[in-house]
Amino acid sequence: MALLKFALRVLKATILFEMASFCGAVTLPNKYLAGNSALKTLSTDWLGCLLSCKRNPNCLSYNYKSAIDICELNERGILNSKNTISQIIVDPSMVFHQIKVRKLS
Repeated sequence: MALLKFALRVLKATILFEMASFCGAVTLPNKYLAGNSALKTLSTDWLGCLLSCKRNPNCLSYNYKSAIDICELNERGILNSKNTISQIIVDPSMVFHQIKVRKLS
């Protein structure tokens, strides 16, 4: 049974990765990307966090914690490397959102 659960988790992650690669963006509610935060700021809201990432040429994704308005800008995302999918951590208070596939020059 544990092997089946693991196989389903890998399949789900693979499908998510392929779908996200196709459209160039992904949102994972109740999850965050660990160990990649380049800048942590207080944000007024989710939109402020999104705009901060969009305006920062090094930001590919962000983690947002709505309960205390924390915005973590990430220089990596899950669409750049298959290795980062393992760094997605479950946390009901967080949202991970990748908005760019690669850094802008």
